[in-house]
Amino acid sequence: MGLRRLARQVVRPKSDSVGKHVNGSRQLIAIFLVVAAASLAPVGDLFAKLLAVSYGAIFICFGRYLAGGAFGLGVLILSQRFRLPPLTDMPGQFLRAAIAACSIICLIGALKHAPLADVMAGFYLAPVISTGLSATLLGERLGLVKSIGTGLALFGVIAILGPPGAFNLGGALAILSGVLFAFYLIAAKMASEAEDPPSAAVIQSLMAAVCTAPLALSGDAIPLSWPTIGLFVLIGMISIIYQAATLIAHRWAAASTLAPFFYAALVSSVGLGAVVLNETPTPAGLLGIMAIASGGVLVALADLKRPELPIMNRTTRTA
Repeated sequence: MGLRRLARQVVRPKSDSVGKHVNGSRQLIAIFLVVAAASLAPVGDLFAKLLAVSYGAIFICFGRYLAGGAFGLGVLILSQRFRLPPLTDMPGQFLRAAIAACSIICLIGALKHAPLADVMAGFYLAPVISTGLSATLLGERLGLVKSIGTGLALFGVIAILGPPGAFNLGGALAILSGVLFAFYLIAAKMASEAEDPPSAAVIQSLMAAVCTAPLALSGDAIPLSWPTIGLFVLIGMISIIYQAATLIAHRWAAASTLAPFFYAALVSSVGLGAVVLNETPTPAGLLGIMAIASGGVLVALADLKRPELPIMNRTTRTA
């Protein structure tokens, strides 16, 4: 009996340390996925801004999701990784697809009236909103340091957008897009643990295409050239990669942890705007980017100091 008790005391700490190491590694991977996806997203939005000169926001949204869903479905079928979710999950899938489609329609509409960096700043209010909602709806711990980091990120967004009196139609649509996407992030976090993230991203893309098809395809025939079709395919590929990476990341880390790292998109959008669209960032814009980066560092440091429970255990733990 004494040997058994000693064995338990020796083995159990090793098991706990391995679990913490695995959980910490997954969290770092989740942060990397968000940074990579967020940095890539403005490239697709740049293409959408170019298409918005000739096409409506709903049609671009439809083409984006149709191309992305078809591309993702083909990849998953060829790799034999496509998984249909249970029928009970379909209503949730459809709700998330509808929210995402409305958010992207507002985003594309904003791109017609405002610079790329300003639109991205309004859209990326979503992680700030989702951080607050995750503490209320999901029971995730926020803490003082995370709150300060999120506040810095919010200050950065306000610095880029300018004072409330300066908001135009583009800014208003961008903010509405961000609000809608915040609810999408929370809905993604509340999804079934049994759901396969890549398959879910493909299904949601195809559902979003179905949602927007009646309005996108109504009216006169829309002329399409091969270069235009190529742009739609690229936008769709970027969209499906972004969705899959976001869903996977939210499985492996708290929404409040990931939120500030979505702002890597602002750095990418400012660079693209300056190089491709000749949109020079203002001093306020640069100040905003510095504030957003500082907020992300604070949140990361907060999580390094306080080890967290694995996601599966955290969501099922009672107070």
